[in-house]
Amino acid sequence: MLLRVLQSWADTATHIAPLREDEDRCFSECACERDELVRLAESADRTLSTWPHWMRRDLSYRLLDLKLAIQEQARRRPHHGATVEHYFIGSGSIHTRERMREVTEAMEIMDLNTKLFYLWIQNELLDLGDWPRKVHDRLRIQA
Repeated sequence: MLLRVLQSWADTATHIAPLREDEDRCFSECACERDELVRLAESADRTLSTWPHWMRRDLSYRLLDLKLAIQEQARRRPHHGATVEHYFIGSGSIHTRERMREVTEAMEIMDLNTKLFYLWIQNELLDLGDWPRKVHDRLRIQA
């Protein structure tokens, strides 16, 4: 899934960059400026000295989509005759003492899924290889 995200990041650069190239930052405070994953990837990248704003913003949105897709897969998993989602939805509104074991387990599954995603993606973003250069240069090739 991550390779598809990176390929899509590169493929759409020719369409996104011309629209965003003049922007140094978002008009309002946006998630891409605070996105620690994107900052980690940019700081680990050795192919470009700095990323244009459009690259950071686009990667931020794509990583969020990836996280949501992975969480969706976890919610669909079978769990005690139903799905994790069946027990997870609304679980935050139930007092800890009143939670059924299945609800507690569903919450733990989703929490663990989120933690594992962040550990995995941080490791992957530390070495994106030539992807940032490919994304940046894709715009230049089309010009």
